[in-house]
Amino acid sequence: MREILPNIDKASKEPMYLQLYKYIRDEIEKGFLGQGERLPSIRVLAGKLGISVTTIRTAYDQLSMEGYLINREKSGYYVGKLDYITEAYSMAYSFREQAERAQNRDPMIYDEECFDFVRWKKCCAHVLTHETKALLAEADVQGELRLREQIAKYVFQSRGVHSRAEEIVLGAGTQALINILAAILRRDGKQTIGFENPTYTMNQQIFDAQGFLTFNFALDKEGLLPDERAKKMQLLYVSPSHQFPTGIVMSAQRRSQLLAWATEQKSYVIEDDYDSELRYFGRPIPALKAMDKASRVIYMGSFSSTLLPSIRISYLVLPDALLDIYKKLKHTYAQGVSKVDQLTLCKFMEEGHYQRHIRRIRRLYSEKSARLSELFALHPRTRVISDTSGLFMIVEFDSSKSETQLAEKFVHAGIKATPLGSYYKTGAASQMPRLLIYFYNIEGKWLIDTIKKLCDEMD
Repeated sequence: MREILPNIDKASKEPMYLQLYKYIRDEIEKGFLGQGERLPSIRVLAGKLGISVTTIRTAYDQLSMEGYLINREKSGYYVGKLDYITEAYSMAYSFREQAERAQNRDPMIYDEECFDFVRWKKCCAHVLTHETKALLAEADVQGELRLREQIAKYVFQSRGVHSRAEEIVLGAGTQALINILAAILRRDGKQTIGFENPTYTMNQQIFDAQGFLTFNFALDKEGLLPDERAKKMQLLYVSPSHQFPTGIVMSAQRRSQLLAWATEQKSYVIEDDYDSELRYFGRPIPALKAMDKASRVIYMGSFSSTLLPSIRISYLVLPDALLDIYKKLKHTYAQGVSKVDQLTLCKFMEEGHYQRHIRRIRRLYSEKSARLSELFALHPRTRVISDTSGLFMIVEFDSSKSETQLAEKFVHAGIKATPLGSYYKTGAASQMPRLLIYFYNIEGKWLIDTIKKLCDEMD
């Protein structure tokens, strides 16, 4: 057990738990605290530093929530998997580096016509002018009640999900909420979780870092294909209405089987309802949670892709049993979403702007998707695999270049692209390279020539 000797300044305006949190986080990131190392117990460290047990516990719980530590019941706190932390920083740096090279067209900049800044500004101005009393009060750790009430109404109207405001937990992005959810599930005794293959690997890495045993299940045209290992799973993480990254929609029969499995095994299904509203053919697919009669589905949604990436507001709908655990834990967390953003979004929804915004961007993104599909269809060595929903399409290339090499060419040209193979834990998508091509920021003036040039330079 390594000695921890932070210099805690009790006279500082910075809270002591935050000073300790930063010290341990930096020691882990610099490699001075290695994976699996045990930290001093809360009471021992409190005695050595002369500060309260609550202060130590708050710092440890925050580090656990972010994946730096793993809390093993009746054993103590240990340093988490460093490959998760290192890879997260490496991926962020790599993407920033690529974006800077992208011919003055940053792939992360959304098309301005896809967001109603005028109405958003008016809602924000209303909050700053008329709701100052609310802004002077401390933020609700669970999220502002008014916004949770609006979300409850919206997910019922748009996704068929019955929920109450008290069941909803807000967080600053999906990863922040997954860390909280992992802590809740661990407290509930859950240890094994299955993911789809392919999947959004960052979310799986968070559960890895939190000490869960993670497994991957193959997909077929109906969605997740469970095998004998599913009987041993206590959790399954799925995106049934728009599987990331394949776009597969889980069939009604497979959904029923999944709910029957969860009920019989007394397990939970985590439903990541990723980009479910952005469906361009037919009506949006109802949520799995809408079919849940036994409270076995944990529902997760986000406003990040439907509003702006800078407005990071995501939410969980927790079953009552897990909500009780969250209430016991929530005093260890702080709300990471700006109260101004929460109340602005609430006003935006109360006045019906968000619902109109969804209809508008569905039409705009549908047009962009169709335009891009037509351009790829003109080239004999490209094939669009999936383009029915979301902010990207999957394109297959008849090329000797690797997926990474092709993706770099698109990023250099100002079009965000990622290799499909990077989302597979085992196996590969196909023998020919496939990319996720994002179209939310495409502009017609330069797109035609750019796509033609990129396709002509595949070898």
